[in-house]
Amino acid sequence: MYKVAISGGPGVGKTTLWKALQTEFPTAHFVPEPATTFLEDQQRQLSSDPNHVLCAPWIDYTKFGPAVTALSLKLEAAIPPDTRLTFLDRSLVDTVAYARLNNFDRFIPTLQPHLRAARYTLGIICQPVGIYTETDIRRETAEEAQYTHQQLQRAYNETGMPVVTLPAFSIAERVEVVKGIVSHLV
Repeated sequence: MYKVAISGGPGVGKTTLWKALQTEFPTAHFVPEPATTFLEDQQRQLSSDPNHVLCAPWIDYTKFGPAVTALSLKLEAAIPPDTRLTFLDRSLVDTVAYARLNNFDRFIPTLQPHLRAARYTLGIICQPVGIYTETDIRRETAEEAQYTHQQLQRAYNETGMPVVTLPAFSIAERVEVVKGIVSHLV
């Protein structure tokens, strides 16, 4: 199985690319971004239960990081065994960078065995496109987003897996580049 992790700082077009690839690779498996999936679920729980205690990175990363890791592991365990190609919108490697960014380095050794077991084939780092905009989920300033991007690049480079930097092209151009890269894998 080939596992291609798509990463980069907030607002660089990862998820947009990930969604566009679904049309181009209809037989591939696609793993959604665990942190966003988790936060959306937290928001739903809060909407239905006002007493729900929100678990979010801006409240307590020492609870959020392990919760997102558990979801990441669950999502990756659900990849059908006969799947030849999987695209992930972020991976456990991203969790390493976010643990560092949130001064939770003591969590990184817990991630290491999971990273080895994940056997990611390739990391694709999307370079920033356009102007960064904060949202309810994306709360970093532009400067923080750039620093986050640098830390993500560092974390992927430290894994030893092949890492490709995807320039600030249009989505159509990015899809073509990824198709070219992936054609060498499968």
